[in-house]
Amino acid sequence: MVEAQAGPADIPEVQKTVQAFIGHWNVTGTATDPGSTKPSQVTGTLDCERALGGMAVRCRVVNAVTGGEAIEVATIVGFSPDDRRVHLLEADSSGLYHEHRGQWRGTVIRFERLVKPVAGKHIVEEFAIGFPAPGQMTISSIERSADGTATLSLVCTRE
Repeated sequence: MVEAQAGPADIPEVQKTVQAFIGHWNVTGTATDPGSTKPSQVTGTLDCERALGGMAVRCRVVNAVTGGEAIEVATIVGFSPDDRRVHLLEADSSGLYHEHRGQWRGTVIRFERLVKPVAGKHIVEEFAIGFPAPGQMTISSIERSADGTATLSLVCTRE
């Protein structure tokens, strides 16, 4: 008799990552742009489903910022057993494409500092996603550039 061996989707960190994101989420929070004096309100949805044979999740985010246009974001999120990191691949409706790499630290995924070119400028982003309680997610981004600092602070609740 041959025993079944666990596949990559059965690795605990893979499952932890996939299970953390799956579902329909309601999003609220604030965003500030460089030079702004008052944060804008953000509302939206985040929908994530199992993908790639259970190795990752595919997510669609639609957020609206008060006084601005809605932004749509497509992501793939998964844990790589090879480099022991969470990878978040992102493309959005404004034309930005990039990858975040990070590690689980308890209930928070802390991503490496990312330097990305945007409109001919370099932006340095610090990014984290937390899961403080079942059915809750927090998303935090701080972007620094020559123009100043932009922040995004979101709270997501799973339905």
